Amino acid sequence: MGGFGALHIGLNHPGQFGALASTAGGVDPRDYEGRWGLDKVLGDRRQNASFWDSMAIVNNLDKIKASGQALFIDCGLEDFFLTPNRQLHQALVKEQIPHHYLEMPGGHNWQYWAKSIEYQLVFFADFFAGHNP
Repeated sequence: MGGFGALHIGLNHPGQFGALASTAGGVDPRDYEGRWGLDKVLGDRRQNASFWDSMAIVNNLDKIKASGQALFIDCGLEDFFLTPNRQLHQALVKEQIPHHYLEMPGGHNWQYWAKSIEYQLVFFADFFAGHNP
């Protein structure tokens, strides 16, 4: 859960991270109950519904807005995480939260990630150079 983890950790430590990026992130774990050991980490979804809800990045827009962190999100057009990434992007647009969003051909695999990292490196290089990415 690297893309999700990057956003989750960054949003919960805004003083440590000025820019956040997610590549093909599982930005809404609620859609994936029972997979990848999420139940072991987040508990039973029915018993811990509010905790599961709080983990969805889309439910943390207030943190994103308040932090002012630069944000980059990308996802492959054939990735099984595409829909929640699009939903997050649409919510960010609706709330007028500045961010960069990119969709490119590819799935949830190394071929896609190797391509997307180039865009992420440009984003972070611009951020650290003092440009508003």
